[in-house]
Amino acid sequence: MFTRPEGSYDLPPHAVEAILRDPANPLLQIARLVPDGARVLDVGAGNGLLAQVLRRQRPTVVIDGVEPSGYAAGLAAPHYRRFHHGYAQDLPPSWREPRYDFVVLADVMEHVPDPVGFLRQLDGLIDASSRILLTVPNVAFGAVRIALLNGDFRYVDSGILERTHLRFFTRDTLTAAVTEAGLHMEKLLLLQRGLLAGEIAVARYRVGIGTLLKLARDDLALTYQFLAVLGKAPATTRVERVGGGDRHPVLRYFYLRHFRHMALVRALSGLWRKVR
Repeated sequence: MFTRPEGSYDLPPHAVEAILRDPANPLLQIARLVPDGARVLDVGAGNGLLAQVLRRQRPTVVIDGVEPSGYAAGLAAPHYRRFHHGYAQDLPPSWREPRYDFVVLADVMEHVPDPVGFLRQLDGLIDASSRILLTVPNVAFGAVRIALLNGDFRYVDSGILERTHLRFFTRDTLTAAVTEAGLHMEKLLLLQRGLLAGEIAVARYRVGIGTLLKLARDDLALTYQFLAVLGKAPATTRVERVGGGDRHPVLRYFYLRHFRHMALVRALSGLWRKVR
């Protein structure tokens, strides 16, 4: 599906604890949606972080994993009942019965060349009572919009514009992909964060007060990721907001922008003293 540096799969200390303290983290919200005793398939399991979070929150959950990266699979496998190094499309027939209660696609869809086709291929793993839990980043997050208003689009190592992403989603394009795949969105969680708190340094850009205030009041501009609950039966989508934006975004923006310039002045002054 994609390649990334092996070292990026290594977990920092206390990673699970940090997730459990963050209401807007998608893995925590997935763990809250999965009941004890459920059968779960983690597609694109990465380093096994979801399994570790799930077992902390739901001790009796049964979880299997699938991961194409050999390095990540080595890290993840000990945390799962069964583990398949490869792709979900190539799972052994024995994995398909009985069907899973939940199939999790945590930050997977953005790495897939054909998201609709990929969702359709999961049909053999679920039945009418199963649910797909899907998370994707929101390319219409306010910080991305501000960067684009300034003519800037930079790939990064981690975040919404991660360099390994092949597809980008908004709420509408995610809904369209789900519908085209023949599935129905039962619930949509808007996982929200402050415009100034992410990997995009908003303070480097010029932003008018009116624009900043408009974005700070826009639910979709504050949404960093979507978490969708999908099923086979027709449903009316329930929308829930989790997390929130910056307190006093205008004041914080001008403070950060001023501080950035002051830091630059201090650096140049220090360089000038050395040259003299």
